[in-house]
Amino acid sequence: MSPRSHRRLRIVHGHPVGQPTLEGELVGSNRRYADSVERQSLAKMNLRDMVGEPETLTPFELDLDNELVTYDPKPKKARAWVRYAGRPMKVNVYVLAWTRNCVRVRWVNGEKTRQEAWVWQPAVENTPWVEL
Repeated sequence: MSPRSHRRLRIVHGHPVGQPTLEGELVGSNRRYADSVERQSLAKMNLRDMVGEPETLTPFELDLDNELVTYDPKPKKARAWVRYAGRPMKVNVYVLAWTRNCVRVRWVNGEKTRQEAWVWQPAVENTPWVEL
Protein backbone atom coordinates (compact mmCIF):
# COMPACT_ATOMS: atom_id res chain seq x y z
CA MET A 1 0.00 0.00 0.00
CA SER A 2 1.16 3.48 -0.72
CA PRO A 3 1.34 6.09 2.10
CA ARG A 4 -1.49 7.98 0.42
CA SER A 5 -3.93 5.10 0.86
CA HIS A 6 -3.60 5.31 4.66
CA ARG A 7 -4.80 8.90 4.75
CA ARG A 8 -8.55 9.07 4.38
CA LEU A 9 -9.23 12.70 5.29
CA ARG A 10 -12.18 14.55 3.88
CA ILE A 11 -11.02 17.63 1.95
CA VAL A 12 -13.16 20.78 2.04
CA HIS A 13 -12.06 23.88 0.14
CA GLY A 14 -8.54 22.49 -0.14
CA HIS A 15 -8.10 21.79 3.62
CA PRO A 16 -8.52 18.54 5.49
CA VAL A 17 -11.59 18.69 7.77
CA GLY A 18 -10.51 19.33 11.36
CA GLN A 19 -7.25 20.97 10.27
CA PRO A 20 -6.76 24.69 11.02
CA THR A 21 -6.86 27.12 8.10
CA LEU A 22 -4.53 30.11 7.81
CA GLU A 23 -7.08 32.15 9.74
CA GLY A 24 -6.90 29.69 12.67
CA GLU A 25 -10.41 28.35 12.17
CA LEU A 26 -11.20 24.70 11.76
CA VAL A 27 -12.67 23.81 8.41
CA GLY A 28 -16.16 22.54 9.01
CA SER A 29 -16.60 24.60 12.18
CA ASN A 30 -19.70 26.72 12.54
CA ARG A 31 -18.34 30.25 12.11
CA ARG A 32 -21.74 31.88 12.42
CA TYR A 33 -22.31 30.31 15.85
CA ALA A 34 -18.80 31.23 17.01
CA ASP A 35 -19.31 34.84 15.91
CA SER A 36 -22.63 34.96 17.76
CA VAL A 37 -21.07 33.66 20.98
CA GLU A 38 -18.23 36.16 20.67
CA ARG A 39 -20.66 39.06 20.11
CA GLN A 40 -22.73 38.04 23.14
CA SER A 41 -19.71 37.75 25.42
CA LEU A 42 -18.39 41.14 24.26
CA ALA A 43 -21.81 42.69 24.86
CA LYS A 44 -21.91 41.28 28.40
CA MET A 45 -18.38 42.54 29.03
CA ASN A 46 -19.39 46.00 27.80
CA LEU A 47 -22.43 46.05 30.10
CA ARG A 48 -20.23 45.27 33.13
CA ASP A 49 -17.74 48.00 32.22
CA MET A 50 -20.33 50.77 31.70
CA VAL A 51 -19.78 52.28 35.13
CA GLY A 52 -20.31 55.95 35.90
CA GLU A 53 -21.08 58.65 33.39
CA PRO A 54 -20.11 58.30 29.73
CA GLU A 55 -17.88 60.88 28.09
CA THR A 56 -19.66 63.32 25.81
CA LEU A 57 -18.48 66.04 23.46
CA THR A 58 -17.84 69.45 25.00
CA PRO A 59 -19.96 72.53 24.19
CA PHE A 60 -16.97 73.89 22.25
CA GLU A 61 -16.83 70.71 20.12
CA LEU A 62 -20.60 70.71 19.56
CA ASP A 63 -20.79 74.40 18.61
CA LEU A 64 -24.60 74.25 18.88
CA ASP A 65 -24.88 78.05 18.55
CA ASN A 66 -23.69 77.77 14.96
CA GLU A 67 -24.94 74.29 14.00
CA LEU A 68 -28.42 73.21 12.96
CA VAL A 69 -29.68 70.32 15.15
CA THR A 70 -32.05 67.77 13.60
CA TYR A 71 -34.21 65.78 16.03
CA ASP A 72 -35.69 62.41 15.07
CA PRO A 73 -39.27 61.93 16.39
CA LYS A 74 -38.80 58.14 15.99
CA PRO A 75 -35.18 57.39 17.00
CA LYS A 76 -33.47 54.80 14.82
CA LYS A 77 -31.34 51.89 16.02
CA ALA A 78 -27.60 52.08 15.37
CA ARG A 79 -24.24 50.99 16.78
CA ALA A 80 -21.89 53.59 18.24
CA TRP A 81 -18.57 53.92 19.99
CA VAL A 82 -18.94 55.56 23.40
CA ARG A 83 -16.32 56.07 26.10
CA TYR A 84 -16.35 55.39 29.82
CA ALA A 85 -13.28 56.78 31.62
CA GLY A 86 -11.41 56.88 28.32
CA ARG A 87 -12.26 53.27 27.45
CA PRO A 88 -14.06 52.90 24.10
CA MET A 89 -17.01 50.52 23.85
CA LYS A 90 -19.29 49.72 20.93
CA VAL A 91 -22.90 49.69 22.09
CA ASN A 92 -26.42 49.41 20.71
CA VAL A 93 -27.91 52.90 20.66
CA TYR A 94 -30.84 54.97 19.48
CA VAL A 95 -30.00 58.06 17.42
CA LEU A 96 -31.88 61.01 18.94
CA ALA A 97 -30.43 64.02 17.11
CA TRP A 98 -27.56 65.08 14.90
CA THR A 99 -25.66 68.01 13.46
CA ARG A 100 -23.29 68.10 10.52
CA ASN A 101 -20.47 66.55 12.64
CA CYS A 102 -22.03 65.13 15.82
CA VAL A 103 -24.72 62.64 16.86
CA ARG A 104 -26.68 62.43 20.11
CA VAL A 105 -27.24 58.80 21.12
CA ARG A 106 -29.10 57.01 23.93
CA TRP A 107 -28.55 53.50 25.30
CA VAL A 108 -29.11 51.43 28.43
CA ASN A 109 -26.08 50.55 30.58
CA GLY A 110 -25.46 47.41 32.65
CA GLU A 111 -27.44 48.84 35.58
CA LYS A 112 -30.47 49.29 33.28
CA THR A 113 -30.06 53.08 33.39
CA ARG A 114 -30.64 55.19 30.28
CA GLN A 115 -27.62 57.21 29.28
CA GLU A 116 -27.05 59.78 26.56
CA ALA A 117 -24.02 61.37 24.99
CA TRP A 118 -22.95 63.38 21.97
CA VAL A 119 -20.36 61.55 19.85
CA TRP A 120 -18.59 62.32 16.60
CA GLN A 121 -20.56 61.28 13.52
CA PRO A 122 -17.96 58.73 12.30
CA ALA A 123 -18.35 56.88 15.64
CA VAL A 124 -21.91 55.88 14.66
CA GLU A 125 -22.76 53.04 12.27
CA ASN A 126 -26.19 52.93 10.69
CA THR A 127 -26.53 49.24 11.60
CA PRO A 128 -29.76 47.92 13.13
CA TRP A 129 -29.32 45.62 16.12
CA VAL A 130 -31.42 43.07 17.97
CA GLU A 131 -31.81 42.48 21.70
CA LEU A 132 -29.61 39.74 23.16
